[in-house]
Amino acid sequence: MPLTRTLLLTALSLALAASSACTERQVGSQLFSLKSPIASPSPEKDNYALKTGEQLLQTYSRLTGIPVTGGLRFEYESMLAQLPAAPDPQGLDLSRVAAIQRLAAQFCLQLTNFGTLETPNGVFQVSVARNALFTPAAATAFQIGNKAYFGILTNRGAFIRSVLNKILGPVDTSDTQGLADREADVAEFDAYVLELVAIQSVTAVQLVRGVCVAALSHPRLLLF
Repeated sequence: MPLTRTLLLTALSLALAASSACTERQVGSQLFSLKSPIASPSPEKDNYALKTGEQLLQTYSRLTGIPVTGGLRFEYESMLAQLPAAPDPQGLDLSRVAAIQRLAAQFCLQLTNFGTLETPNGVFQVSVARNALFTPAAATAFQIGNKAYFGILTNRGAFIRSVLNKILGPVDTSDTQGLADREADVAEFDAYVLELVAIQSVTAVQLVRGVCVAALSHPRLLLF
């Protein structure tokens, strides 16, 4: 169940909107030129159901390593009306996906911040969560703002595979269809990241944030 191009581009716009340094408007015609016709990401089986908002909140926290702080809980509660309140057998609706991506963007915003988070258990170093998700080289490139690092095919591939393996889980080598789906996802993400590298106004932080939002918005992660 590979991601559609529309979901990847929505992830980019959310990553930009979450940044104080750049907005979607500033990307302007460059972002518009990347858009393609909307394709609804329907489930492949009728017995899938969309996770509830609370399930997604806890899933995102577990996968990113970012604790649900008071600020994140506040943001989550502000969008509860748009998130599924009960498991939804109707599958993925684009308006719901947009709300889910906004929730994902809050976690990715925290994940790509430089600093710490205050939690009931004390101070949390965000870099610990980031280093667990990215390859060491990608984490260093992110830290120093080296966007050009992601323009190199082998670097880009290692970063994408690391993120997908950590968020979606590794694929069993005996799962032929699963391996094919993963390679399709890697190819889609690769093209997405390469286009972000080409947009001058997109920073390394925004690029990584966009990949994070897109991975957390993967249909495989939203359905059970």
